[in-house]
Amino acid sequence: MKSYRDPAIRITLLPRDTNSQGTVFGGIILSYIDMAGAIEAHRRTHMPRFVTV
Repeated sequence: MKSYRDPAIRITLLPRDTNSQGTVFGGIILSYIDMAGAIEAHRRTHMPRFVTV
């Protein structure tokens, strides 16, 4: 079992990240997921460049 680690990123969502209904834009969430994936991939591989899909 893996031990606890700090999250790859911590984000505070602001009112500018929401639509007129007050919910967060899906694209904002997906971009943060992509960013967290890239950070974790770099941590594990130490490669200077890679592509997230």
